[in-house]
Amino acid sequence: MVEALRIVETDALSDASSLQFSMAAMERALRQHIFMSDGMRGWLGMLGFAVLAAVAAVTLPAIIGASAATSTVSAAQAASSRLRVYHVLVAGFLAALAGLANARGAGVTDLNIADAYAKAGMLVFAAWAGAGAGSAGTALACGGLLLGVSSTAVSAMYAWRAGFMTMASPTAIFIAHMIGLCASCLITPAAWLLFDQSASPAGVMGSVSSDSLLASDGFFASPMATVFRQTAVLASAGASALPVHALWVAFSALIVGVALNALRDTLPMQMRGVVPIPAAMGVVFMSGASIAVDLAVGAAARIFWRLRYPRSADAYALVIGCALIAGEGLWGLGKGLLAAFDIQAPICMTFSVPPSA
Repeated sequence: MVEALRIVETDALSDASSLQFSMAAMERALRQHIFMSDGMRGWLGMLGFAVLAAVAAVTLPAIIGASAATSTVSAAQAASSRLRVYHVLVAGFLAALAGLANARGAGVTDLNIADAYAKAGMLVFAAWAGAGAGSAGTALACGGLLLGVSSTAVSAMYAWRAGFMTMASPTAIFIAHMIGLCASCLITPAAWLLFDQSASPAGVMGSVSSDSLLASDGFFASPMATVFRQTAVLASAGASALPVHALWVAFSALIVGVALNALRDTLPMQMRGVVPIPAAMGVVFMSGASIAVDLAVGAAARIFWRLRYPRSADAYALVIGCALIAGEGLWGLGKGLLAAFDIQAPICMTFSVPPSA
């Protein structure tokens, strides 16, 4: 009787695994055939990148320079005419690399860290432009280019992944994506003029007026705009404004990431599982302690579960992981209730400078 129940349980786990988390070989082959048979030429992508980079290199400095020539902008923004064509060309090349890396990282971890690439780029271009207010404007322009390309790369990757699952044409998805990008180029300036009712044509690239809906205390205020501006101002001060040993830590992390990638590529397939993925490690470092702790606890639980019950772990780990994520999302309701009744959480952890003696 016990043996019969064990056989039934094994069959049920096998059926659940095959029905929920695996594709039939024929279906997978059909998906790959549809997705790869409608691919785009490599030279076409390179030509499109070159054309867009050339257009950005010509128009972006002209737009920033026209903004600096007006009398309605601040002195810091007026000095932003330091932006040069070669700045934009280098930013476009780095944006292509950041887009590939961000799409890869989002595919592995499902987290979009385009803002991290943008902030890192702002530090580089602010140091390149030199000290002064002009470096802040150059950092904002080039960082915005990095942010847009990196974020768009992740969106395109998500769209193509959905197209692979639904057996859609990759070319059709790409055309639809381009139509949406072109529409956003027209809608975004119109939305700015609609919300910032007091903005004149000369002041579109300038400061937001105090009575605008986009002001810091307005209805459509953007807190991230302040974060990026302060990052650009901090970067304009040079490496001395960074914390002590920050550059050495960054270079050390870069060397460790390259070494781990090289090690994973050289090891046999059976031994690659013991080497951590640098993309996943980097995302965890940038995502904050709450997500890092959740990932660590979940990974440890799955390792022990797989050692003890390998078949059930393969069948139900994804379902339980999704349930835990949904449960953590529901905790937002509890946090909202605590904030509504002005109740402080019993446990709090923070990192701050100790008071001077």
